[in-house]
Amino acid sequence: NPEIGVWTNTTFVNITVTSNPLMEIPEDIVAGTAPHGKETTVGYFTIKSVGNDRLINITFNLTSLEDFVVEFIPAITELDAGQQQRIDVNVTVPTGYNPGTYTGVLNVTTGNDGWKNLTIEVTVPVDRTWSMYPKQCQQLERPTEGIACEVNVTNLGNIYINFTITPTAANYTWAVSYTHLRAHETSL
Repeated sequence: NPEIGVWTNTTFVNITVTSNPLMEIPEDIVAGTAPHGKETTVGYFTIKSVGNDRLINITFNLTSLEDFVVEFIPAITELDAGQQQRIDVNVTVPTGYNPGTYTGVLNVTTGNDGWKNLTIEVTVPVDRTWSMYPKQCQQLERPTEGIACEVNVTNLGNIYINFTITPTAANYTWAVSYTHLRAHETSL
């Protein structure tokens, strides 16, 4: 309306955005195979900071799997908003450990957004490896009796191994005192 004039109205609104840190871990399980006596990466999980503030005081607490050495690499304690971090799960299984599938629960906790549990599943495969020294032995024809040589057989695996020792020459008599070896046992 031209008779009234031009009016303007200015309104100020204050908006306060509060801190809202949010942790997200898409994986529910990390599973893999880890041979005995070696460090192996069995898998990974991803921590995502999807809120508007950094995640602080991040900790990892694993229950069960006490016989294994489990490392989370990198070992982070904070994660900025909008960032994500892949965490490798490295497992060292003791030498000679029984084959099978072992399960633990990993609790990932933050100081400002709660926690999440993941299942860690480690399969230790059967290992039947062994070594023998010397690889062969020979005896002269004279004397016709006695020890040709001593053979050292070592079970390098993680289960019992049965052996049958048979000479390849004819006209022999052989007595074997050990026919099986436990994991990491040596016999002559």
